[in-house]
Amino acid sequence: MRATRRQGVRIDPAMYAIRPEFAPHPEDVVITKVRASAFYGTPLAAHLTQLGAKSVIVCGESTSGCVRASAVDAYSHGFHVTLVEECCFDRSPLSHKVNLFDMHHKYADVLHVDEIIAHLEGMKAEVR
Repeated sequence: MRATRRQGVRIDPAMYAIRPEFAPHPEDVVITKVRASAFYGTPLAAHLTQLGAKSVIVCGESTSGCVRASAVDAYSHGFHVTLVEECCFDRSPLSHKVNLFDMHHKYADVLHVDEIIAHLEGMKAEVR
């Protein structure tokens, strides 16, 4: 599927390939996103529910588009949503900031990457 305004534009599949430093391990699940939200038309919500996940950490591009759609859908599925401020971006810095502000007040906690890493490390220590 393509957006109507993009008809005839050639898309290089290599542009969307998983970068080698993020290559999945054999036990990893790879879910291909087909629309703006990572949840729309994918088994992501079912997979997370089966794993017993209660929260998701969202990052990506673009803050006003795919990140927002995924955050809203995650929230709508009942997950606690955290957005990583430094790991999201948009074409416009203003659009990025406005959307983070709006989502923080409606659907998600917007946190800095160091806060999220510290929280995850704390959870890891609790499990030991």
